[in-house]
Amino acid sequence: MNWIIGFLKKLFPRFFSQLTKWVIGFVSPLIAPFLEYIAKFFSKLGVIVMVIASIGAAITAFTVALNAIGAGITAQAPNDLIVIGRMFLPSNLSIAISTILLARLKSLIFMWVVRITEKFENA
Repeated sequence: MNWIIGFLKKLFPRFFSQLTKWVIGFVSPLIAPFLEYIAKFFSKLGVIVMVIASIGAAITAFTVALNAIGAGITAQAPNDLIVIGRMFLPSNLSIAISTILLARLKSLIFMWVVRITEKFENA
């Protein structure tokens, strides 16, 4: 019994020390290409996120500009004209404008994804 215990006490440290060397030798050449792939992926993802953020910023700036124009017009116009003008606007105007903006945003994102994909395919 002591022989088996002694054998196992020597076997496991030697086995795992050799296993560690083998794993390091096997994994080390794979680390550099894997990290390079991750860096390329996140750089592509960063470009896509920047495009989406710029489109969102443009829509926000457009909305703020329209809001300022509308506020300026309503501040200068008489109340009677505003009340009459509101009769011609639908009650769900904000929902309609939001839907149109989202559809346009979707088409812009699709267009940029297609262009970016073509760019990366050609590179």
